[in-house]
Amino acid sequence: KENLEILINFVAVAIDNSHLMHERLERQAVEREMTIARQIQETILPSDVEPIAGVEIGAVYYPAREVGGDFYDVVKTGESQFFVVLGDVSSKGVPAALIMSASSGIIKSVLDASPGISVGDLAGKLNELLARDIIKSREMFVTLFFCKFDLENHLLTYCNAGHLPGLFWNSSTQSVETLFEGGPIVGQFPGIRFKMGQRDILPGDRLFL
Repeated sequence: KENLEILINFVAVAIDNSHLMHERLERQAVEREMTIARQIQETILPSDVEPIAGVEIGAVYYPAREVGGDFYDVVKTGESQFFVVLGDVSSKGVPAALIMSASSGIIKSVLDASPGISVGDLAGKLNELLARDIIKSREMFVTLFFCKFDLENHLLTYCNAGHLPGLFWNSSTQSVETLFEGGPIVGQFPGIRFKMGQRDILPGDRLFL
């Protein structure tokens, strides 16, 4: 009986140690994944926003406990035109970071090839490529807010693809307008045509995303 009790206690300790080791390995795997995701994200997010004459641009990013899917960019496409894009991938960790990286790369490639593209067409091209070739049938998606500033013609065009709407401060009326126009999430529904909204812009107007 005494030997049996010793054996049972030994087995119990071994099982506890096994569980602890398993939990430790799982925790280390998660920590490694989050480190990789953070490195991908830091590579994609702009370290500094290129100054644009006549415009003040401020950007700040504070990650929550998990990272991987948030991104933004400011892309100048002409002397008086630039795009601002802000997005979030539905998942977290490395999968979200990879989708974020692909989305950012597609957006920059499209703008480099077609700097005069509309925000609606940009959303549509990204949606097609993600849905058909990258996300495919996986249960992931991206929400995005695209906007294009045309300083020469004093015009802002935008497309809200399933994201939180932008807030536009109209300095002439001293009021806030909510920018809803656009379409659904990106990466799940190929063939979608995205709508666009537009606003005249004047000195003192502001956009918050």
